[in-house]
Amino acid sequence: MIPPTKDKFLLFRRLTDSDVTSFVEALKPAAFSILFTQSFEEDRKGILGHLAALRPALIIPDLLRRFHESTETLTEPHRFTACVAGLYACARPLSANCDPTELLDLVMALLPGIDVNDMWKCSDIFILLSDLLEIMWVVDFSDPASRPRGEKLTEAEVAFLAKTRCKLNFSIKITLDRF
Repeated sequence: MIPPTKDKFLLFRRLTDSDVTSFVEALKPAAFSILFTQSFEEDRKGILGHLAALRPALIIPDLLRRFHESTETLTEPHRFTACVAGLYACARPLSANCDPTELLDLVMALLPGIDVNDMWKCSDIFILLSDLLEIMWVVDFSDPASRPRGEKLTEAEVAFLAKTRCKLNFSIKITLDRF
């Protein structure tokens, strides 16, 4: 006889972290195999979003790697669109688990993909951009007046501030020039 516990569920029947990790690892090949298919569009977004919510460290790096690979090739534009759709399904875990410089680079990599002749690709890009920009700060903190007096910055912070100053001005210019 199993001893009674205070909790509703018995301890040995609960999911452990290793159970969740093995579940995500088991579904990961299938999720990435349907990433670039023309069918299962809504399913792949849901699957990637749920897996990234469970274990972002297992899903997001591979998805970002595939996204960056898709930005380098012009022969398969559907790969770029599929990666953007997968990324916007994972926007919350992506923003929570990525460095701000990586997110800024991602925003900059999305801008050349804006094509007014491809409404569906543009809508996916703008959904991802709005999700990312809703979560991350888009402020030029490189101006000393925007920080408290006497605050010392690390070298990494100084490099990030310089990067935001340059890239934000450039991204606004590129976006406005396209329209």
